[in-house]
Amino acid sequence: MSHHREPDRGYGGRPLKILDMVDKSGMAYSKAAGLLYGFGGSPGKGAAMRAAPIGLFFYDSSDPYAETRASAVVTHTHPLGIDGAAAVVKAVV
Repeated sequence: MSHHREPDRGYGGRPLKILDMVDKSGMAYSKAAGLLYGFGGSPGKGAAMRAAPIGLFFYDSSDPYAETRASAVVTHTHPLGIDGAAAVVKAVV
């Protein structure tokens, strides 16, 4: 559980819970993220905060939304969380 060995990384409480669930049970990140919000997922900003590089890397992709979604659902399975990330990618592309 490297996230516990390096507490200065600044993970919030919910991401720590997701990482713990994945470490302890081996479940998928998207399932763990969904469980925290009753399978509604987080509509938060975390996926959008890390989305700009997705736009840079996949600028010529035929489906940048799919690439964005794949990145977002690790922690944000709510449609608003995913769409927020997609808006950032669209701004970059």
